[in-house]
Amino acid sequence: MDRVRKLGDFIKKFNLYTENENLSQTDQLISTRLFTLFLFFSILIIVLSTSFIGQTNLVTIDLPSEDVFNQLSIKYRQTFLLSLTKEVSVNIGQSIIVL
Repeated sequence: MDRVRKLGDFIKKFNLYTENENLSQTDQLISTRLFTLFLFFSILIIVLSTSFIGQTNLVTIDLPSEDVFNQLSIKYRQTFLLSLTKEVSVNIGQSIIVL
């Protein structure tokens, strides 16, 4: 109970302003409470919005069969990506002439 009372007193007296500001004590306390309230809700919104955002994982399947390809393209219709690349290696001893 004593800790709750101390916490309540701290919240009532919490002031972000210095003593030699032009605002009255009441205005300073109201401004401090509004600032901390907006800060709390801003942090809460950021935390909640980042926790609900889906995460995309990139998985590479080398040489899938036609059945696997069709299953994946149906299951992951929105995010399915087909990479048509072919690795080509050239021996250093060979030379390429383009005319």
